[in-house]
Amino acid sequence: MVDEDIGIAGAAARQVRDLPVRLDGAVQVGPYSCARQGLLLRVVPGIGRFLAREGKALDYCVEDGADPAAVEALLKGGVLGALIHQRGELPLHATTLVAPDGSGALALAGHSGAGKSTTAYELVRRGWTLLSDDLTRVTVENGTALAWPGRTRLRLLRDACERFDLDCASLEPAPNWPDKYLLGLPGWDRPVPLAALVALDRSEGALQVRALSGALAARVLIEHTYRRHYVAALGRAQRHLELVATVAAGAKIFTTRGAASVEQVASSIAASVT
Repeated sequence: MVDEDIGIAGAAARQVRDLPVRLDGAVQVGPYSCARQGLLLRVVPGIGRFLAREGKALDYCVEDGADPAAVEALLKGGVLGALIHQRGELPLHATTLVAPDGSGALALAGHSGAGKSTTAYELVRRGWTLLSDDLTRVTVENGTALAWPGRTRLRLLRDACERFDLDCASLEPAPNWPDKYLLGLPGWDRPVPLAALVALDRSEGALQVRALSGALAARVLIEHTYRRHYVAALGRAQRHLELVATVAAGAKIFTTRGAASVEQVASSIAASVT
């Protein structure tokens, strides 16, 4: 659980007694969220209400009997994504790792089932270090995109755990993700230049890794922006495009397509980005 005065992406978080169920002048940006410039309210039945304000503060109230793990997952997921957008930064829906030599970060993106976590763990087994799972905060400083540390627990499906000889009985179930388990890993303690992003796509045919540039690279970054449907309502459309352009210009952007083992995918990615 996040307690008062603990920061989330540089924003102070505090638990309060009550929050509204609707924001005046806000538009709906999902089944549980509404937003207007500078504010986003997320109301999740059975868990609580969460108000992200100007990227600087987060107020939340919890329903009686709410699962603390589910509360924490929301604070460090959709609500965190809103704070990052509000701060004029880029939240990527990606699991990010640091290369064995510490020289740069690799973000693994992809829609549900694409194999982000499984590929990430295979790379960890090869000496990479987990920087952030599922949601990666990216800032731009002096024209350089930096990926920041985040959650360092991978969510692995049961079959992935069995592939890696991990005992599911010894792992914590992932809240709201049936048959997924949380695997805690050593993390990285400082931001790292984002060297590459790979968008994974499981499909038929032989494995192909394709390098993208220009508008195609920007399109991939837009597609894998975390909670991108928040952007317009928060008044961050122009800033979001600027961030995407900067990241696309400075990092290598790839897509993978085809069917292959996780070992083959990891080998192809490592060979392409290093």
